[in-house]
Amino acid sequence: MVDENLSEEFPESIMLDLSQTVVEGGKTILKLEADSVEIYQGHKKTVARGLHFLEFDNDGNALTEGWADEVVYFNETENAEFTGNVYFYSKKEEISISTDSIRWESERRYLETPPETRVTLKKDDGSFLEGVGLEADLRRMEIRLKGGVRGRYVTEEE
Repeated sequence: MVDENLSEEFPESIMLDLSQTVVEGGKTILKLEADSVEIYQGHKKTVARGLHFLEFDNDGNALTEGWADEVVYFNETENAEFTGNVYFYSKKEEISISTDSIRWESERRYLETPPETRVTLKKDDGSFLEGVGLEADLRRMEIRLKGGVRGRYVTEEE
């Protein structure tokens, strides 16, 4: 008999070189690629390594692109922890975020890095902001860095 606690430490499913397209209403809304995906039903989480994703709008235009060395996705809450080489780009907001570790809270639409983790935000116009300890409330479109802040703001005249 296998110890129940031990069985939760091992994934129930492992997929390699995953490519997934999510379609709703006949339209592609998300494309995912990952080097590997492990599903842990007991912990209600999915771990992806080497993840790359593209999110699309209703017209098929790319909205958001991102990647990370590792993502732990919590199935019940839809929260996620991204680690390693982490990068997100929002075409709508024309901004990218790069860091080593960031956590997404789905219900609150909130991004947060650990307090001492460096993060860089870059706008398509050349503006940028760097610092540590990102907190981003995407409902209110508020971004806060806790320290070590430096940056450049590009005006339309530049």
